[in-house]
Amino acid sequence: MSELAAHLLGGVDTLYATVGEAAPTFTDDATVVWCYEAGRTFGDLTLSLRELSGESPSQWPVLREVLRSAIENDPSGALTVYALTMVIGPRLLVTWRDARERASEDERAWLDEAARRTVSTLQGAGALGLDPAIADEPTWATAARSLRDRLDEAGFGESFGL
Repeated sequence: MSELAAHLLGGVDTLYATVGEAAPTFTDDATVVWCYEAGRTFGDLTLSLRELSGESPSQWPVLREVLRSAIENDPSGALTVYALTMVIGPRLLVTWRDARERASEDERAWLDEAARRTVSTLQGAGALGLDPAIADEPTWATAARSLRDRLDEAGFGESFGL
């Protein structure tokens, strides 16, 4: 397996495991469904990349930490949706794009599918109807900024590196 595939496998597996596990714990029903579907999408990507690579994933600790912080700081799940759509999702898309330069033909096909499914998942969050006023609450806004800051401090300001 290429080093690239191993790296990417860890990221999608982290999303799959963390979001999938948290989904049924949220108090907002629409968020539960969206997070479950997002987890399933990342699970499908994990399985297809594991099949392509033949390896087991090694999760990304900083990504897991950021997601767990979002989960713990907002039982409704809105902060987790924010984390995925505004903090993690854009970095994933840049990662998928940048990885194409180093990818094999099979890996590029997987990256194209990962990008398509990531965009589709992120777009689905718009239909949740979450109250935008929640972002004005000082504790929520502080928690949201800290998610971004943690990734920036870990060296993932624009992407999850390769």
